[in-house]
Amino acid sequence: MKETLNKNENISISELFRIFLKNIIFFFFVFCLIVVVCLLYIGINDRSYTATTTISIESIHNLTKSYDSKIEVRNLTRELQFLTNRNTVQAALKLMDLSVYTHKDRTDYQNLLIDIKQLNNLTRAIKTYPIENSNLVAITLDHGDPLFAQDFLNALVASYEATLLEHIAHILEQEFISLNATKREADENLTKTILELEEIKQQIGIESDLSTEKMVASIINQSQLDEGASLTYLGLSNPELLEIVNTINKEASLLAEYRIQLNILESRMSIPMDVITTIKAVELINEEGVSNSSFLFLIGVLFAAVFALLSVFLVEYLSDFIDDKEVLQRIIRGESKLLSIIPKGHKDSSTELEILMHPESMTSIAYDQLAGILLYSDEKNVFSISSLGYGEGTSYTTLSIALSLAKRGKRILLINTTYEITRCQRLYTKILAHEDLKDVVQEIPFDLERFSNLNGSLARLFVTSIDLAPNGLSQFLHSQQFIDYTRNVSSIFDLVLIAGPTFRTFSDMLAVARTTEGVVLNVGTFVGSRKQLKYCIGMLRLCNTHLQGVILNNICGKPSRKELKAINVYNKNMQEFIAGKHFLEVEQLKKLSSL
Repeated sequence: MKETLNKNENISISELFRIFLKNIIFFFFVFCLIVVVCLLYIGINDRSYTATTTISIESIHNLTKSYDSKIEVRNLTRELQFLTNRNTVQAALKLMDLSVYTHKDRTDYQNLLIDIKQLNNLTRAIKTYPIENSNLVAITLDHGDPLFAQDFLNALVASYEATLLEHIAHILEQEFISLNATKREADENLTKTILELEEIKQQIGIESDLSTEKMVASIINQSQLDEGASLTYLGLSNPELLEIVNTINKEASLLAEYRIQLNILESRMSIPMDVITTIKAVELINEEGVSNSSFLFLIGVLFAAVFALLSVFLVEYLSDFIDDKEVLQRIIRGESKLLSIIPKGHKDSSTELEILMHPESMTSIAYDQLAGILLYSDEKNVFSISSLGYGEGTSYTTLSIALSLAKRGKRILLINTTYEITRCQRLYTKILAHEDLKDVVQEIPFDLERFSNLNGSLARLFVTSIDLAPNGLSQFLHSQQFIDYTRNVSSIFDLVLIAGPTFRTFSDMLAVARTTEGVVLNVGTFVGSRKQLKYCIGMLRLCNTHLQGVILNNICGKPSRKELKAINVYNKNMQEFIAGKHFLEVEQLKKLSSL
C-alpha cells in the first residue's frame, strides 16, 4: 500500500515509519508539550458537584381545558421547554442573593446576570430526565459550588412554577375572551331569531299559552317543556314556524353551553392551581465532588499522540531540506544514483580537513570510496563537482577526493572555476602547511600553454584557479579555449576534478559540464533544497547533460540557525557579486569566504 507525499514522490508505510523514527525527538517534544498543557488544565479544573430534585408537573392541557375530566399526558416536552428557558434561569437567579457565593478569585456571582456566556453555560448545565409513563421529572445541575447548585435548583423550581402559572393564566385569559365573544355572538343570533318568530306569529295570528321568552328560558335552564304546551305553541301544521322554533332551540342550547363553559373558566381562573409538586427535595448526589481528571488526562494523552504524529508528517511534508538518504533517493530515483554518503566528521572538521587529521575515520573512508568510484568510472577521468548553492562543502569535498587519490600515487589536477577563490585558497594553504604533503601538492597558476611542463614535477596533486573577474570567468568557461584545455590535461592526469559553478549560475555550470564526462552534484544535508534539486535534475535532463551521480554530504552535521543565516547572507552577497551589482572589497570577500 502506498500513499502520496507529493505529486513527484511516492512513500510507503515503511518509509512513514522511518520518518517517524527520524523525527522521534520532535514527536516526543510535541507530545510532552500537549500533555503538560493538559496537566495544567486539569490542575485548574474544579471538582464538579451534582444537585438533583424530582418534581411532578401537571400538563398545561389539563390545566387549561374547559371540562373537568383529566387525561393522562405522558409527553411533557412543551412544559419542559420553559424549564431551560433563559428567562426562567434569569428569574431564578434574581430570586437568589448572588453576593453570598464567590469564585476562586473572590468575585461574586453577580456577573451571571450580566455575562451572557456564563448564563448560557449555566443553562446548558441543567439536565432534565422525564420518568417514563409518568409526569415526574428529575432535574440535575453539575456545578463547582455545591451550595450554589442546591440553592439554584430550589430557586429554579420556584421560578419555573411562576413561569408556568403565568403561561397558563395567559392561555385561560385568551380563551375566556374568545369564548365570551362567541357567547355574545350567539346571544345576538338568538335575539334576531326570536324577533323573526314573533313577526311571523303576528302575521298568521297564532297565539300560544307558552310565550317565546318562557320557552327560551326553559331551554337555557335545561328544563323540559310540557309536551302539550310545545305542540300548542309550535303549531305543527305550519312548517315555517316549526323550522324557526327548531333554530331557536339549537341556538338557545348552544348559548347555554357557552355560559356553562364561561362559568368553569371563571372558577378555574379564580382558584389557585397546583402546577408543580415536589416529590424529592433538592440534595447533593456526590458530597465529595467528582473530578474527571483521569478522563481528561486520557483524552489529553490520546490527542497529544495523534497531534504529535500528524505534526511529524506535516513537518516532513513542508520541509524543503534534504536531511537523509531516503529523501535524496526518492528525488533522484530513475534519474541518477547516490555515489556516496559522507558521514559527520570530527569536531575539528570545520577548521581542518578530515582526511588529513583523521585518515582512519569513517568520513575519510567515505572520501576514499568516492575517489575510487570516480577514478574507475567507465574510463572517465574528467568530472565537474557542483552544488545547488554555496555552503554545501563542495570545495571541501573536491579537495578531499583529490588528496585521497594523490596519497595513493595518482596524478590529479584540481581546477577551481568558482567565485570562491579566497575560500579555496584558504583550503589549499591548509594542505600545503602539512609537512608530509609539501612534495605531494603543488599550487600552480592557471596557464593555457604550460600544462605540458608539469610532466617533470614530482608532485601528484596540482591545484589551480581561474582567477578572472565574474564576467571574464563566465566568458572563458563558454569559450573553445576552455574545452581544448580540459581535453589536453585529461591525457596527462589520472583524474581531473573541476570545482564547478553552482546551480545558481546554471549557464556556467553547463559550460563546465560539456567539457567533462559527467557532473557530480554535492548536496549538503539541511542546506540543500528539495525543490532546487528536482529543478536542477530536470534542467540537466532537458539540456542532455549526463549526471554522473549525487553525493550526500553530512560532514559538518546539521547547521545551527546562526550558521544557516550566515549561509543565506553569503549566498545573497555572492549572487550580487556575480551579477555585477557591486564590487566587494578584498577584506569583505575574505570575511564572506570564511563563513
